[in-house]
Amino acid sequence: MAVDSTTTPRRFVQSVAFRYLAVALTGFFAIQLVFGLYLLYEQLVDETDELETKTEDNAELLSTVVPEPILSLDFAFVETLMRQTTDQDDIVYTIIVDGEGQALTRYLDRDNKYIAAAIDDGQTDIVAIVDHALDEPGVDEVRKPIVSQDRVLGEVRIGYSRDNVQSELVSYGLSTLVAVAAAGVLLAFITIFLFNRIIRRPLRNLNDTTAAFAAGEFSLRAKVTNPDEIGELAGAFNAMAARLENLVTNLEKNVETRTRDLQAVVEVSSRIVTILDVDRLLQDVSDLVKERFDLYQAQVYLLNDKGDALVLKAGAGYIGELMVAEGRTIALNDLNSVVANAARSYKGLVVNDVTKSADFLPHPLLPDTRSETAVALVARGQLLGVIDVQSDQQNYFTEDLYTILTVLASQIATAISNARLFETADQISRHERALGNISRSIQGATDVEDVLQATVRELGKALRVPYTAIELQLTDGDGRE
Repeated sequence: MAVDSTTTPRRFVQSVAFRYLAVALTGFFAIQLVFGLYLLYEQLVDETDELETKTEDNAELLSTVVPEPILSLDFAFVETLMRQTTDQDDIVYTIIVDGEGQALTRYLDRDNKYIAAAIDDGQTDIVAIVDHALDEPGVDEVRKPIVSQDRVLGEVRIGYSRDNVQSELVSYGLSTLVAVAAAGVLLAFITIFLFNRIIRRPLRNLNDTTAAFAAGEFSLRAKVTNPDEIGELAGAFNAMAARLENLVTNLEKNVETRTRDLQAVVEVSSRIVTILDVDRLLQDVSDLVKERFDLYQAQVYLLNDKGDALVLKAGAGYIGELMVAEGRTIALNDLNSVVANAARSYKGLVVNDVTKSADFLPHPLLPDTRSETAVALVARGQLLGVIDVQSDQQNYFTEDLYTILTVLASQIATAISNARLFETADQISRHERALGNISRSIQGATDVEDVLQATVRELGKALRVPYTAIELQLTDGDGRE
């Protein structure tokens, strides 16, 4: 197909690429100008600050060194020292004045336009010349007092000009802007031309793939045709799509796991809230937690009456029964126990790799433990015990699972506390009923034997023991049995 060469420039001018070129060039020049001016300003500030700092250092050096020559009236040495320290293109003048402001010695750059202008105006006094130069907007001054033995002898005055710094930076900035602008124009033409020729089709393909992916086709991937930036972009999109697909899959799994864990918490809570027998409650908790959270082992320790040890009261399955039967006890101050450390902290402790933890206390009946979490059972500010759960997988206890176990531990502790309160209230009630029954039986008894029989019978019911007896020790009037 023949193409009219006369229409090609016109078609390019009317193309999107040309519009992009115009916008790009305008934006490029504007950004380049602003950015260049900003860099020029920053460099000017830095150079001016450096000049001021260097001048202050020279003034500080002179004010430190010249007191002794001044006292000995060795002004030739002072002037030589002034020339050595301040003989620079940017230094306009250096003078040393006494306490009354009279010049003792000086160094003037007579070729400097500000000093020359002051002299041309007929100024002859050194202080008047430097004051005239200091009035110019391009001259600044640094002053440092000269002190010897707490006595002010005078001061050092050094004037410096910013003209050299400004002119050099302006010249450098303009040349840099011109060079960068020329390179930018060429680069913009090349970029837009390549965009118009080889980028539109891969971008269109990538755009279609992105739209389909956004519509829910997570398995779709972009075609990588060239190893260029568009190819890298397509590859990055494919990598992102794979991660996003994996993220969605994992999110669904996490939601399923979280739902399962929450259902387990609800089930355990609904079961234990109706149990008022502590031993049965602890056993049900151990079995349910192990089963619902797919654990290697779950067990509950309670704090003993002395408050110095944790006693295993219930464990899941046959292994738990064996460990309870052996009377497993962990001292509260045991530093090498996850259970004891959690109890002392009144919080929880997670060890996701027991092989690397000094807090893990192994047990021969649980050889496959790889991770462990212990959460203190605290109710009404009082430590009741610890629920200890173990897994045969490393890094099993995630942050979410630990949070759920913490909530569950709080509910278990409340259930234990309520069960204990119920047992205490039931025991008090039974005792009160026994006392009432004994009192009524005694009132209806006709002899001592009836009183004792009634007392033994009611005490046995109240104490819930199979055998009750009362032993009487009778004595005669002399105190003998």
